[in-house]
Amino acid sequence: AFMTALGIPIAIFASFLMMTVFDININLVSMLGILLVLGMLVDDGIIVAENVYRHMEEGKDPREAAIAGTSEVIPPVTITILTTFAVFGPLLFMEDIIGKFVREIPAVVIITLSASLFEAFIILPSHLYDSLKLFQKRIKFGHEKKWFVALKSSYTRWLNFCLKGRYLIIGLLILIFFFAVWVMSTQLKFLLFAGEGIEQFYVRAEAKKGTSLEKTNELLNPVEEIIANLPEEELDSYRTFVGSIEQERGFDPNARRGSHLAQITVFLTPMQQRSRRPQEI
Repeated sequence: AFMTALGIPIAIFASFLMMTVFDININLVSMLGILLVLGMLVDDGIIVAENVYRHMEEGKDPREAAIAGTSEVIPPVTITILTTFAVFGPLLFMEDIIGKFVREIPAVVIITLSASLFEAFIILPSHLYDSLKLFQKRIKFGHEKKWFVALKSSYTRWLNFCLKGRYLIIGLLILIFFFAVWVMSTQLKFLLFAGEGIEQFYVRAEAKKGTSLEKTNELLNPVEEIIANLPEEELDSYRTFVGSIEQERGFDPNARRGSHLAQITVFLTPMQQRSRRPQEI
């Protein structure tokens, strides 16, 4: 288990080395690629180590077990890694500015998994051979400790109970499922990319052309009072512009300016703190 876990830092360090070769910096995007495959780095090592140990249980010496155990699982483990390459590979061909940002994710995924594969097939068997040779006399194959025997016995009893009463167990699981659906639909507030996530809106006003800024501001006072009287759990702040109507963020090609125009930008509290939707407010 220790030798298998050792494959994680080895694969990560090898990935950093290859990232330097391919001029990939350590940043949020490249780190995301490593995080995506972090759980897979040790999977191929587990398969190799378990198979080597199985050959040891069959009576083979450490060297023979390491070679035979690794050779047997090379095809399936390689195919497993290649399927992941096939999933992330198309992202390498994205174009434009988005492609330049996203391209590092599949590149890092492929580099990291390749390093993991190299570690599992070349480095790990050597480590397993050294450790098994060192502890060969102390390993008792087929010998199980008392706590494991008790755990396995308890699990076996529960498994037999579930298999004999399978209809009861299935019915119980169905009841739990419908209970979870009821809790979700009646007790939990669920939002998924909904329009209710909007936390600001505009109040726009237009008077007769030629109206002065002072007069427009005076006409807007009653509207400001209505907004100021919104409940505290709904209103965060508001800002009034007299003399223009335009989007606040970035260039607005539809912007209009004039002393007869005015706009109030209303900032709402986060959706979790209020009960009403922006449209209702």
